[in-house]
Amino acid sequence: MSSSRLDSLEAVVASARLRLQEENVANDILQEALRNRPKSTKKAFVKKQEEFINWARGKEYNPPEFVTQHKLVLFLYEEVIGRGNRNCSGKKIGKPTVLQYISAITSLWKFQRDQGLNVMDNNPHGELTKGLLKNLDKQLHAERKQSYFDRGRLYQHLLRTEMRRNRKLVSDFFWKDGSRNMNSAFRGLRNRLGYLLSEQGLIRGENVRDLELPDFFSVIFENVGPTECNAMVIIKGRGKTNQYGKPLFSGYYRHKDVTLCAVSSAAFFFIF
Repeated sequence: MSSSRLDSLEAVVASARLRLQEENVANDILQEALRNRPKSTKKAFVKKQEEFINWARGKEYNPPEFVTQHKLVLFLYEEVIGRGNRNCSGKKIGKPTVLQYISAITSLWKFQRDQGLNVMDNNPHGELTKGLLKNLDKQLHAERKQSYFDRGRLYQHLLRTEMRRNRKLVSDFFWKDGSRNMNSAFRGLRNRLGYLLSEQGLIRGENVRDLELPDFFSVIFENVGPTECNAMVIIKGRGKTNQYGKPLFSGYYRHKDVTLCAVSSAAFFFIF
């Protein structure tokens, strides 16, 4: 074999070896990203993706797991839109559930694309899918208008104090739960603080459960009143909305009702 052909063969082998190494590293990164997804995301996405694949298998798609926009729209049209709510008989699933299906199946497409398995570069959440959602909005509006649906029912939580009373009951329950003995004191104070932080800060439970002492600090606001104004601030370092340690915060002021005050609740817990 001539030296030129040998050099060319060695170059091909070296190029193939580098390509294999690149693919292995890319696959490891993707697998790690999937493992590090928030638990709530994995729980919501996996079932919907499996439902999509089983439907495609029944339709004899080959391969059934590959995602395209037209395939997604047909699945939504046949299996999702207009389907009864599994948790409430007599009620249809709403647009938020449809959006969850779209997000889950789009996530499956992104994984296939990044792995080089799916050659379809067009995002499934394209114009056709958006058109389907617009038609869904129009249909829902027309149904409510025709049935004289009471729009005020959608906003009853703004018109009554029931939620306020329920918050106090929950907070008092955790306080009494911690008054039995030293072992339950830690549990009661911890659960009460976690509840008030998530309720008043509008954050997920996983953000609260992952909090550590260095994630708490205070901010003093000047010239805002006759007395000193301190705000307790927490850093939301993890969770669904912040998986990369970005500086996102939630702040809390003292509550006029001490039984609902997240700031004093944190003080009680840390002193204990």
